[in-house]
Amino acid sequence: MAKYIMKRILAMIPVMLGVTLLVFIILDMAPGDAATNMLGDYAEAQELEALRDELGLNDPLLVQWGRYVWNIVSKGDFGTSYRTGQSVTTSILERYPTTLLVAGLGVVFTALLGISLGILSAVKQYSIVDNIATVFGMIGVSMPSFFVGLVLIILFCQILGWLPASGYKHWYNYIMPIITISLSSMASQMRMTRSSMLEVMRQDYVRTARAKGQTERVVILRHQLKNALINIITVIGTQAAILLGGSIIVEQIFGIPGVGNLMMTSINFRDYPMVRGCVLLMALTFSVVNLIVDLIYAAVDPRIRSQFAGQKKRKKVEKA
Repeated sequence: MAKYIMKRILAMIPVMLGVTLLVFIILDMAPGDAATNMLGDYAEAQELEALRDELGLNDPLLVQWGRYVWNIVSKGDFGTSYRTGQSVTTSILERYPTTLLVAGLGVVFTALLGISLGILSAVKQYSIVDNIATVFGMIGVSMPSFFVGLVLIILFCQILGWLPASGYKHWYNYIMPIITISLSSMASQMRMTRSSMLEVMRQDYVRTARAKGQTERVVILRHQLKNALINIITVIGTQAAILLGGSIIVEQIFGIPGVGNLMMTSINFRDYPMVRGCVLLMALTFSVVNLIVDLIYAAVDPRIRSQFAGQKKRKKVEKA
């Protein structure tokens, strides 16, 4: 298991290199000029050219990319923000906990409610509960996050006056952002849980468990849900990455000072070092989430654990 984790961590290196190169290419193709944004539209051509030379923007793209990667590897330096003059690492780390909080609460809300509705819908198949859950799932998948956020603001802020439209210092400030970010993911989780549970319910071991006199609660939780967890965990891992990316929209709508808000502001200002740092952090988080999901697979499925044990036994036999 330790060797597998190390291999996955090493595999993240080319992924991060590819992400940085892709970001450099996209930012180079994007319209606008960072020097013009910093000095203004009325700056002289000589001043703009001198600033571009100072920032290294006149160098070939591969040279800029190589210098950026080398500074990260040798110094741990992700650059300095064009807009604020502060370290990119410091600025991102100040906002990253807020983004993680919003995305993390969204994942928990998605998993708890989505799995619960999926189980209930599968157990009560073709009932009124199943029909309502199916309609809810279709609506949730069809509604984009920004539309959900605007509807919630109109309903709970303007009409009912129950919640503030923005802010992040109190617990109730996170109610609407979490609902906004997790509604679509929760609907997808519910549909996947329902289909996985229905597939497992038809297996022989489920009928055997009932024949042995197991209670329905034990049959559902220990025999059906446990064997359907692989597909459910896969969706949770995917949705976690989607929720992290979706926090960009939510942070903009509700004025939450997270990494997504920072990245959008940096894109508008052509703050290239900050944009690269935000994208790299999200790519790294996505890779770590995938690694955690793979480890959870081994924890819940004995067949996957046996593969690791089998590899160790084969290696011992070969050495002998």
